[in-house]
Amino acid sequence: MEVSEISDKGQIQIPMSIRRKYNLNSGDIIILKEREDGLLLVPKARLSKLAGRFSEKGLLDDLAELRNEERDLP
Repeated sequence: MEVSEISDKGQIQIPMSIRRKYNLNSGDIIILKEREDGLLLVPKARLSKLAGRFSEKGLLDDLAELRNEERDLP
């Protein structure tokens, strides 16, 4: 478990080990999703990070799935 403190400006620092594990970089967008038990931080995928992720179904089918998943986010 990692711990981070909220600054006076409302910012939190994501520990380097987590940023490396999830390939998070400066300027990446993080979606905050409220849950009953707390907050869930979800990195919003950028097209450049999706290279090689698509299945044999086809790019359009995979993009439609990703769009539907993103619509479910607040």
